[in-house]
Amino acid sequence: SFRAVLDPALSEVSVTMTAKEGMRPDTRLRHLREQLLDTVAGTALDFRADKVQLAGSDPTFTGLDWMYTISPREGCSLSTLTINSQGLHWRRALRAGMTEVLRLAQFGLAESELDRVLRTVVRQTQQDAEEEPTKDSREWMDRLISCAESGDTFLTDADRLTLVQALAPTVTLPAINERIR
Repeated sequence: SFRAVLDPALSEVSVTMTAKEGMRPDTRLRHLREQLLDTVAGTALDFRADKVQLAGSDPTFTGLDWMYTISPREGCSLSTLTINSQGLHWRRALRAGMTEVLRLAQFGLAESELDRVLRTVVRQTQQDAEEEPTKDSREWMDRLISCAESGDTFLTDADRLTLVQALAPTVTLPAINERIR
């Protein structure tokens, strides 16, 4: 109820919206490209949310996160958007967070924004590949089990880096903006 949300004792409120889609295995190069486009879009949204948060001394929202997960147990993929705010500011936070999402959907990315975000994604993938030798057996088993359950092709971080570097030039402004919309 709204009374509970308006309680001044609440320190933080989270609003989560989730969309479910049918699951399909990622076995082709085009699937990895779609993942790369989605990662770029999600990272751009994160960057925009950070910019809004840093713009004022009293941030409208304390967090805006987009996450894409695969749930083989439920037989679907989940696209989740969560907006966090200070308790009494949840309406303003929801409005500001959704405004950023809608701006991204309506206007897409600018060329400079795409360049910065894509460099960040490639750099993160490179860092993951560099840290690969330090991963323990549990992390490897979790990834193998996840791939087996979902039907995805198993890739090492080094393999993923090679493919991401090859696919990065195909992440053009028209391609990313079409995917976002």
